[in-house]
Amino acid sequence: MLLLLLLLVCVGSADALCVRAGLPTSTLVRVRTPRMRDTDDVIGSPFLKAINSLQETIQQSPVANLKKGLAKLQAGNYDQPVVKAKLEQLIRENDVIMFSFTT
Repeated sequence: MLLLLLLLVCVGSADALCVRAGLPTSTLVRVRTPRMRDTDDVIGSPFLKAINSLQETIQQSPVANLKKGLAKLQAGNYDQPVVKAKLEQLIRENDVIMFSFTT
C-alpha cells in the first residue's frame, strides 16, 4: 500500500499509474473516503492516543537505547560537524526525505 502511495505521488494520479503500467483505467476501484471537518479532533481519537502511547513506550524502552548504541557503532569515527551540515542541507533542499539504517 505504501509503495502504491509513493507511486501515486511520483506519477500524479491513479489513472496515470495504470496507463504507465499498461493496465486499463477501468480496473481501478474507486474508494470514497470520509472527509474530515475542521471541527474533527484528530488528536483526541482513542485509536491515535493508543498508537502514540505505544510509540512513546517503545522510544523510551531499553531496546531503543540498544538500537541507538548499534547505530553509533556502525557509524564509527566521522567528522560530525561536516555530516550534520550535509544532513541539514539535504533536509532544507527536499520537501520529503527519509533516513534509515539497518541493525
